Amino acid sequence: MQGAADYAFILEISGKMLAAALEGRWEDVIELEKDYSSAVFAAESSKAQPELVTAILDNDAKIKSLAKARIEDLKGAGASAGQAIKLNEAYRP
Repeated sequence: MQGAADYAFILEISGKMLAAALEGRWEDVIELEKDYSSAVFAAESSKAQPELVTAILDNDAKIKSLAKARIEDLKGAGASAGQAIKLNEAYRP
């Protein structure tokens, strides 16, 4: 993949991550984050596509906001420490 295709793929993954986060499927978000990181790394040498980068950053901000709220919920409820740690590692607020 090169250029626009790289960024389109990143946007596709970030859209899936956002949908999973909105549905509370945090394990899926964590799994997709691995693909997201790999795609971002692969696209480092590609020419940035401003409109795609803007959409990616918008999704990322929404996911981080949702993750931060979920981490606080988990802390407050004394829920799964493992999930809170995984989310915290993936989306350090």
